[in-house]
Amino acid sequence: MLPPERPAPKIVSPYDRPDDEFGYAVYSVVIKASISQQAAIQAVRQAVKHKRSMIPAHVTVKGTFCELPSLDTIIDRIQEIARQVAPLRVEFQLGDRNDESSSGIKRNGNDYAGQMIRRTDDLVALHDLLYEALSPITTNAYGREDGDNYKPHMAIYAEATPGLEQKADEMLANLDIGSGFDCDVLFLMGHIGPPYRGRWTVVREILLRG
Repeated sequence: MLPPERPAPKIVSPYDRPDDEFGYAVYSVVIKASISQQAAIQAVRQAVKHKRSMIPAHVTVKGTFCELPSLDTIIDRIQEIARQVAPLRVEFQLGDRNDESSSGIKRNGNDYAGQMIRRTDDLVALHDLLYEALSPITTNAYGREDGDNYKPHMAIYAEATPGLEQKADEMLANLDIGSGFDCDVLFLMGHIGPPYRGRWTVVREILLRG
């Protein structure tokens, strides 16, 4: 017998949300790439003159959310999970970058380029713990992330300046960020101002201690 279907999570559009009483319009929980990987990806972002506000190179482990009961409650729940979870390895999907059907770096014109991430057991388990802890007391923004809807990725750039397509191709062809990175810290991020503009900032760093 199949388990009963869960109701679809509540989702809102973040585009017209003002900053809340804690000072942020929306939130996300991420794990950041290594310093050298962040620097390499930041070089691409600067070269293509990206317009979107972006967190330094990272993988999201709890998608964008809002409508918090309190910031302290959110931090407490993340800390509780971090005490259970050991540091983990994030693995990149690697493939032929010249083959659009191959895994690896995916690009959608000037709009987006990103490194695809393997759905390892450790990564999915961390996401699921955060989702189960936070989704009942917050509201998702952008879209669903329960079950197979969680598709980990690492954005390289978004909203590159038109006319820099050749530069983007050159930078992506020569981008060397290895096969993954080790993670031992969760970052609760808050976005100040309207999504895609404004800026992301670190609200709290939380060590994985499992």
